[in-house]
Order: sequence, then structure tokens, then C-alpha cells
Amino acid sequence: MSAALHAAETLARLAEEGCALAAEGRLESLEAQEPAWRAAVDALRAAGEPGPQALALVRRAAALQGEQEAILTAARAQAAAELGRLHRTRAGARGYAGAGLEQPAGGLRATA
Repeated sequence: MSAALHAAETLARLAEEGCALAAEGRLESLEAQEPAWRAAVDALRAAGEPGPQALALVRRAAALQGEQEAILTAARAQAAAELGRLHRTRAGARGYAGAGLEQPAGGLRATA
């Protein structure tokens, strides 16, 4: 197996794993892949012109990187929406705090 093909296979495998990690929200594990990704890219560059098999794997890795980016973008949008909802809920709760509702010293009592 050529060095270029080995590096391209590594990139494709890392990209597949990266998509799974992104989908699972395992960002720390995704970040931990970076040194292996860089090493594979460096090895591919050092190997010279990739053959057709290696080139196909590099294209697959690039497509998977696009999918990974889409997964992360969607997760970021979802997190931003949730933070916005929490902010609105917190602001609403603060509004009730100033409404003059006080709890009696003995606690709340049901009245009939």
C-alpha cells in the first residue's frame, strides 16, 4: 500500500468517526482527533501526487467534513435557541419577582 493511499484511508476513517462524534455531541473527542488528522494530511502531502484510489478517499473525507460541519452548525443553532429560551424564561421570572407577591412567614396556605 502506498503512503498516499494509507494517509487517504486514515483521513476517510477520521472523517467518518468525526461525523459520528459530532452527531453524538462528543466535541472533546472530536477535538482530540485533530493531531491524527494533521498527521494524515502531512503524510499525504509528503507522499506526493495521490493515485486515483487515494484521491477518491480524499474526496470522500472532504464530503464527510462538509457533513460534519452541517451537524455542528445545526447543533450550534439548537444550543443558541435553547439559550434564548432560557434567557426569556429567566427574564419572565424576574418580572414576577417585582409583582409584589410575598410569601407569608408561615408559608403559602390554600384558601377555600
